[in-house]
Amino acid sequence: MCVFLNLFNYFFFFLQYVYDRLTPVLGLKKPGALNQAAVFILSGIWHGVYPGYCLTFVAFTAWVSASKVIFRLQQRIAASKEERRRRKKSSHHLVDLAIQMTRAANFLMMRLGMDGFTPPFLLLHLAPSIKAWKHLQWAPHIVVVLAYLTSLLSPARGQKKDNHTKRE
Repeated sequence: MCVFLNLFNYFFFFLQYVYDRLTPVLGLKKPGALNQAAVFILSGIWHGVYPGYCLTFVAFTAWVSASKVIFRLQQRIAASKEERRRRKKSSHHLVDLAIQMTRAANFLMMRLGMDGFTPPFLLLHLAPSIKAWKHLQWAPHIVVVLAYLTSLLSPARGQKKDNHTKRE
């Protein structure tokens, strides 16, 4: 129980003193990816100044950000499906396929992220960590890059595909 309370205190320390307080310093309206990166990097330093910790937490920063890209894409696809249902148009099979693909991508991100990015945390040193990632054929890193590339394929947030012309 004491360990749980200690972890709880670390969580609130990072939340209050790093994540929340960086927002006005960075000139942001709300916390974002930079706040998250700062928390991950500080957490890596908190564990100790070993290359493995830094590699793990920097990789987790990219991984969490890429997971958010996939999640937002999934939400946009689901919203478009709901919009089609509301307009009583037939649901297109490609939309259902896209939803299933984003679910598979979320699962892949979770499995490869946790399994693939943690070896440096355990190995601590740079050479064995790089060797472990080479042994995994850089699969978690490739999945992160592919997740970022999917954001290029989907419309930007707040943008709607509208084929109707405005009447004046």
